[in-house]
Amino acid sequence: SKNENGNVLTTESRNDVETIVRSYGVGKDVQTTALAILVWVETDYQKFEKNVLNGINFILSIQCGRSWDCSQSNTLALMAIVAYEKKKAPPQNLQQEGSICLVTPDNTEHKKILPKNLSEQCKF
Repeated sequence: SKNENGNVLTTESRNDVETIVRSYGVGKDVQTTALAILVWVETDYQKFEKNVLNGINFILSIQCGRSWDCSQSNTLALMAIVAYEKKKAPPQNLQQEGSICLVTPDNTEHKKILPKNLSEQCKF
């Protein structure tokens, strides 16, 4: 791709290009990967399954503690992981309840049991 001056962007120069939410570096990489995963999962999962798995592994490998670089990265990464998990194991195949733990910036943990039927809303 090229920048606004028509110069070809290299891997090094792409780090200087921000996303629409002004993310750089790791945050940008997480957001871009998560968006690609969301598209692949929704369009043709079987065709892009290897890409989805590589993307999920990448996102998980650069997780810092319990989060990623910024709020947008956290949101998109979690959306991609949930979309992947739903595609990998559709709700009708679930045999037991699951749980989720949300940790807020003040390190407060909010735990919730997820029902077998994931179409039901879970509110914290």
